Amino acid sequence: MHNGAVLTAPSIFPRDSLRIMKNVLAGARVHCTWWYVSVALAACPALALDTSKPLSDLTHQTWSVDEGLPHSTVRSVAQTADGYLWFATHEGAARFDGITFTVFNQANAPALRGSGVASLLTARDGSLVLGLRDAGLARYVQGKFEAINPEGGIPVGTVNFLAEDTGGNLWAAIGSSGLVQIVNNGARMLTVADGLPSSSITAITATSDGSVWIGTSRGLAQFQNGKMTLNPTGSWLDTASIAAIAEDREKRIWFAINGQGIAVREASTAGPTIRRYGRQQGLASEALTRLLVDRNGGVWVGSLDGVHRLVGNAFERFATPDGFTNNYVRDIFEDAEGSIWIGTDRGVNRFRDARITTWGVRKGLTEEFARAVLEDRKGRIWVATSDGLFAVSANGVRRFGRAEGLVNGAVLSLAEDPNGILWIGTNGGGMHRLAAEKIESVSAKFDISVEAVRAILPARDGTLWVGTSNGLLRSSWKTDVPVTHIRLDDGLSSEQLGALLEDKLGRIWVGTRGGLGIVESGNAAVATRVPGIDASVLALNADIDGRIWVSTNNGLAYLLPGPASGVHQVRRLLPSEGVPAQTYFSALDDQVGNIWTCGNRGIIKIAKSQLAELIAGTRQKLQPAFYGRPEGMATAQCNGTSQPAGMRARDGRLMFPTARGIAIVDPAREAGTNLRAPPVNIKEVLVDAERVQPGAAGNFEVPPGKHRVEIFYVGLSLADPEKVRYRYQLTGFDPDWVDAGREAKAVYTNIGPGSYGFRVQAAREDGAWGEPGAGLMLIQQPRFYETIWFRIAFAVAFLLVVFVIYRGRVAQLNSQRKRLQRMVDERTHDLELEKRKLESINNEKARLLMQVADAAKAYERLSKEDSLTGLSNRRELDRILAHEFERAARNQRPLSVALADLDFFKKINDRFSHAVGDGVLREVAHILKEGCRSIDMVGRYGGEEFVLVLPEADGEVAQQICERLRLSIERFDWAGTQAGLKVTMSFGLATLSGETSYERLLALADKNLYAAKEGGRNRVCG
Repeated sequence: MHNGAVLTAPSIFPRDSLRIMKNVLAGARVHCTWWYVSVALAACPALALDTSKPLSDLTHQTWSVDEGLPHSTVRSVAQTADGYLWFATHEGAARFDGITFTVFNQANAPALRGSGVASLLTARDGSLVLGLRDAGLARYVQGKFEAINPEGGIPVGTVNFLAEDTGGNLWAAIGSSGLVQIVNNGARMLTVADGLPSSSITAITATSDGSVWIGTSRGLAQFQNGKMTLNPTGSWLDTASIAAIAEDREKRIWFAINGQGIAVREASTAGPTIRRYGRQQGLASEALTRLLVDRNGGVWVGSLDGVHRLVGNAFERFATPDGFTNNYVRDIFEDAEGSIWIGTDRGVNRFRDARITTWGVRKGLTEEFARAVLEDRKGRIWVATSDGLFAVSANGVRRFGRAEGLVNGAVLSLAEDPNGILWIGTNGGGMHRLAAEKIESVSAKFDISVEAVRAILPARDGTLWVGTSNGLLRSSWKTDVPVTHIRLDDGLSSEQLGALLEDKLGRIWVGTRGGLGIVESGNAAVATRVPGIDASVLALNADIDGRIWVSTNNGLAYLLPGPASGVHQVRRLLPSEGVPAQTYFSALDDQVGNIWTCGNRGIIKIAKSQLAELIAGTRQKLQPAFYGRPEGMATAQCNGTSQPAGMRARDGRLMFPTARGIAIVDPAREAGTNLRAPPVNIKEVLVDAERVQPGAAGNFEVPPGKHRVEIFYVGLSLADPEKVRYRYQLTGFDPDWVDAGREAKAVYTNIGPGSYGFRVQAAREDGAWGEPGAGLMLIQQPRFYETIWFRIAFAVAFLLVVFVIYRGRVAQLNSQRKRLQRMVDERTHDLELEKRKLESINNEKARLLMQVADAAKAYERLSKEDSLTGLSNRRELDRILAHEFERAARNQRPLSVALADLDFFKKINDRFSHAVGDGVLREVAHILKEGCRSIDMVGRYGGEEFVLVLPEADGEVAQQICERLRLSIERFDWAGTQAGLKVTMSFGLATLSGETSYERLLALADKNLYAAKEGGRNRVCG
């Protein structure tokens, strides 16, 4: 079991010889410490699960051995001060950073004898205590594992449970041997002889009043003030078989009892009382294993039949049919971000309160492919799907299909008129209406039995507008009137309609595949085209500021309607302004300051304040927030081209139809989402691909002649690891912060000798940077000729030579002065010779100065070039690619990027030698550079990877260039390099097409490179 603990700072923060950097790093240490302290101990609703949401509405994720766990059975979970999550398994301890697992066992941590870990505890001093299987205890502190060997020893047996009381004493349950108390490094064994009901300990919990509650298979005991007390509750609990114990924030004690449910001990004026919860409240299993009370009061109960949560007086259950990894719950843990982690016999489960809730099969929608969503006046949510219509209410979910009167179950559009009648449009089955819970077809009246009805609009004046795949229809929702058809001849830009909207003046806005039109009041049979919208209009939505938002297949726009028959101001949001050029299906005003839109890549939120700044010219680019699967969507594919493809419910929630149900956002809750920057940890430092450890002073030293330094770091947001972005700076080298995006490493090559302070900060995608972040000191050791002592010695020697020459010259002049009368002619000749010698010395001095200047230029060039191939290095490539991307996006010019990788390069090194491998890299670099155009840029991305930046090259041209280069490498005669050598290369190609950053373009190239390798290598994909 786990108890609250005061957390401490990350372990590696080296001292700095530079005072300023030392203060910065010290600030980083304090900040990172208190970030997790405040999160772990504060009662923050934003960092706890919403108990109003059922388990089916929470985001559930799983991890197993396939994702990196060393063993499928996870017996215990804990979190340390640096933000890492730890899992105890039969094959060692696994540390999790949200993306990858790092496994520790006896092979890399000898203190973990036997490798099996059964229990974990985060101690008050910040260390991690590990209970081992038949091997005692170990501790992880300051990055190292050490065995715990108290005086008196620990009996052989598995340490099943750990606890730490308020006095800092450690408690460990050892198999069936009893309980060990460790005080001041002395071990004391407690058994039945010391007052325990049984030596088989099943639970330990240290409570806030300083006592330790001990559960056994035969009852309860309480240890307080040095005394063991039997029958501590004075109730039936004292002799029950206890499975787990937990204390909640109100200091109540909860018990899980095998065969008898759970109970809570509450204080009252008449004394403590016991309240029970069991099968009558929905508890489906009596074989219980674990218990946890989360920060919002939800009681989580583990069993041999899945996990249960008690909210109020009712249990919910989540088990293998719902996607649970395994029904045997081994441990339950709440992390600092409010997520619930559950270890089972087949991996780890996590429940988190994601920003987006999805209604799908778990909600009762037997068909998840949703096309439209509508709330009626009774508060029911209607969901149009490809297989029927669903009504979601407090009473459950009801489906309407062919048996209920639908001619075609593929429902496209919905609308409710002021009389409460629901109008239903289908795909190829015409139109229906639902009144008094009965569906009837009205297709015959409208003569649209086979058309697709994508939009229905009951107008305020009683007219009923119907948008079909064959024009616009006008009728009435009040009375039986003839149907009027409006087609191309009547002014429509296309007869395929997708959206309808009525504005405040009663005008009908008509969105078609060919653009936007308007039907003015009083002229209901003629449509006028609106200039400025020439794309396919998929949705029309009005916001509270009077704008009409136009969602198209080529971006998002809005217009400010003019007066009757007036000019309408149209404003398109461009990709260069931060809005991707993609298909949008709706644009909803949340009425709290944002516009929400959806498309095939998820949901996007645009702040109106940013939009106002963009319009005023005080902002150059919007910064939308993107939402997809990491935020809770079952799929990032929204659905549209029918109406309404999104709506704002009366309670303020926004609902969007997707290919996997209805995605729901609560803007009010979203506004309070925790955007606190995650803590940052330095994971490792590599120098020329070899890991280095900090020295005695805590500094990382780079030996002379080593030129490549890689610093790996991680921002620990377990809830949204994909949303963490980074920036870093190497003081003394980087003039400003380097925006690394989501790249979790910094690479430096050929930095000059000296001491540098490295800092890195993290932020969530739409949050502020964490101050001050994490850091380390990097010392580049100089070569002998770069040392200050060498330079001083050289300068002294030079001055000494000059002085000796000067003194000799003076002596010579004095001697010549005595013979001046006799040797005038000879002296004149000698003086001329000496003059030439002096000029030679001056020339030599000038040459040395020029060599120094040339060396300085060479150092500058080396900082931008790869020393092996002479190509641009990673840093220079990032600068060039960012420049070319901005130029191409601004001027709407083509740009392609290729990521190339030598096939089986490791085999070349292993078979022939690294010297041959280096020769291959140099020759390939030459082939790539010679084979590209003069405007192209080739650089070494790292290892055997190269990047080609191809300006003014569309996909076809780029494909030709890459294919030519691939053939050149394949056909090159490598015999001169190494007999029997065969070299091929795979290319991943990406062409600019709406990407918002060069990093995404490069990521697409990387994805295509992966496809090339998966497809057999030696090919171009993209």
